[in-house]
Amino acid sequence: MARMTTFPECFDDLEQISIGDLKRLGLLRSDRDGSQKKIVSTGYRLETRMRISVNFNTRLVMLEFTIGDLQSTQLIALESRPSNLGKGVVWYFVCPASKRLCRKLYLLEDQFFSRFAYPGMMYGTQIEKKSFRGLRSTLELAEKRNKAIESLKKKYAKPFYRGKPTKNFQRLLG
Repeated sequence: MARMTTFPECFDDLEQISIGDLKRLGLLRSDRDGSQKKIVSTGYRLETRMRISVNFNTRLVMLEFTIGDLQSTQLIALESRPSNLGKGVVWYFVCPASKRLCRKLYLLEDQFFSRFAYPGMMYGTQIEKKSFRGLRSTLELAEKRNKAIESLKKKYAKPFYRGKPTKNFQRLLG
């Protein structure tokens, strides 16, 4: 008899914020001191408005967010470590629950925590059937190939330049 499936909660369904988001917004630039503020709209599942403030003096990120009627504020510590490349630093959040360094935080109920605070949760790729994994990679490869073909159909696209294949054309062949 087949066992009943349990559907664990999935990280892919949660709102999230990452260090990369803060960098893209220009909040983690090393040439700035003091406090920067930016209003960000995020969310594909929920209507979420978020105000993010970064204070380099105290190394804190303040997240003020509204989900529906619920308003919440959370302070999250930042920590930097020297880059393994020897240039600059790498920024991390300090998870409020587990105190571990992480680069992405997930919103469950009304607080942001790292994945280590949710031991029973999984990513979408961990839940899908193994037979679908090969199918997904094949479909992704076909989509990349279609994009390459479309890029060669543009008005000024050239498959060859001075007798040598262009990078776009090589990508299409390989």
